[in-house]
Amino acid sequence: MIKPLPKGCLLTALADCCHSGTVLDLPYTYKCNGEIENVRDIDENNEEIDKEYLTNEIYKKNKMVQEIVSRNSSQPKLALSLEERISIDNYAKKVKSSEADVIQFSSCRDNEISADERANGNTYGALCNAFISTLTSVILEEKTISYIDILVEIRKIIKKKYGQTPQISTCRPMIINNNNNNNNNKRI
Repeated sequence: MIKPLPKGCLLTALADCCHSGTVLDLPYTYKCNGEIENVRDIDENNEEIDKEYLTNEIYKKNKMVQEIVSRNSSQPKLALSLEERISIDNYAKKVKSSEADVIQFSSCRDNEISADERANGNTYGALCNAFISTLTSVILEEKTISYIDILVEIRKIIKKKYGQTPQISTCRPMIINNNNNNNNNKRI
């Protein structure tokens, strides 16, 4: 979906819906300190695997295939070696990346639901409300804010009321938490 976007294009998307963590299928998700998430899991052989090298989609598909094979076969679970997983992930990152700057805010992780808020008889998504509230505050105070700082503020607002975990993802590694204003740093 994002591959055709040209270099120099900036797309900032808000996905304010349930199970939206990987809605644009971007390969890099960040912690609140600006580092790329390094989620660890244990595979069926009790070996630690590093999901930093696996996109959520590939990891889930591998797990789904394992479940199907184990239910419908007397064969043991299908397991990819870490090297095979890294190779698949490197391919996926090439396919899912873009020369454009693509940044996605999602209202929750893939396994979570997203809350709505009611105000003045209207229903609004919690992410959009928190995003607007954060940017309004920044504008009124005549400040600038990094994408990571927006994520931190959104999480503070949403965590007070709901159990969802807003996410930020990009199409390629970016420095999105620094206060310097250069091409590698994304600020609003």
